[in-house]
Amino acid sequence: MARRRLPDFIIIGAAKCGTTSLHEYLSMHPEVSVGDTKEVFFADPKEPEFFAIDSIYEKGLDYYSKLFSSAGEDQICGEASTIYTLYPQFPHVASRISAAIPNVKLIYIMRNPVDRAYSFYVQLVRNYQDASRKYVVSRTFEECVFPDKYPYRANRDNFFAPFDEHLKDEPGTFLDGGNYHTQITQYLKYFDKSQMLLLLFDDFIHSPDLVLKEVCEFLAIDSSFKFTEKGKVKENITNDYFTKVQRNLTIESLKNFPFIQKIGKHLPEKVSKEIINFFMSIGNKKTNVDWLPKKMLSETSIYLINYYSDEIKQLENLLEKDLSHWK
Repeated sequence: MARRRLPDFIIIGAAKCGTTSLHEYLSMHPEVSVGDTKEVFFADPKEPEFFAIDSIYEKGLDYYSKLFSSAGEDQICGEASTIYTLYPQFPHVASRISAAIPNVKLIYIMRNPVDRAYSFYVQLVRNYQDASRKYVVSRTFEECVFPDKYPYRANRDNFFAPFDEHLKDEPGTFLDGGNYHTQITQYLKYFDKSQMLLLLFDDFIHSPDLVLKEVCEFLAIDSSFKFTEKGKVKENITNDYFTKVQRNLTIESLKNFPFIQKIGKHLPEKVSKEIINFFMSIGNKKTNVDWLPKKMLSETSIYLINYYSDEIKQLENLLEKDLSHWK
């Protein structure tokens, strides 16, 4: 009987803290190739969310292990599910992982929790637009975080994408992921601290090679590879998405002008792009556009800085690092 294969490492979060970039970098590693003696193999899908969502967990470890069935004996394999650090939304994750894979290595990346909360909100807006093809923003960040102040906000179906049905429509969905000390504490109940690699998003952005070397050493794979020699993995994917939305909507609006539509087919590509960019620049001057999330209010930022202050102090003590730039 074939040995049940389970992950050697899990990237447990946090959401919107560079986990996708870390996943892409590790996938670039030269040991990720057929024939090498040790490779990094990722589950497909990248975020199986097995230990968090009850209906998936109930499928059992045989189901989960099949996600890693293509991994060879000499490979190390892993997955990256960011909702694994969304306690208490998903309260049993750490205990379930410990019961199934007690020796697993855990990687956790953290960023300014206020920025992370807003970025997570923007991601949900994008998810809804992607799923519905309705390029609108039905809720502000404040309406998500302070529902009692906005009793007439848009209902759930007009904000959450169907594939986000596992997320609760409550402030904790946006805020709990930034309670980093609380999340870490849940894992330290079941795992030794040596099994956790705790990283800061700022370090990852500014010194990716140093952080990636640390990750490789933690995973016991070749740490000499220079990941960024061919360029850094592209950041701000969500921002790129909204730029693409604006471009597509601009092109659609220009089709309403018969003259532009008539001559457009005969213009050089460079000229066509310049016309589109010109109309996009006009749109950028508008303070309110339906498809783009509004910025967080300054008073909300002040509130959240205070909200996270105790968590940040506890994290500073745990990491023995100064996080005053988060305060």
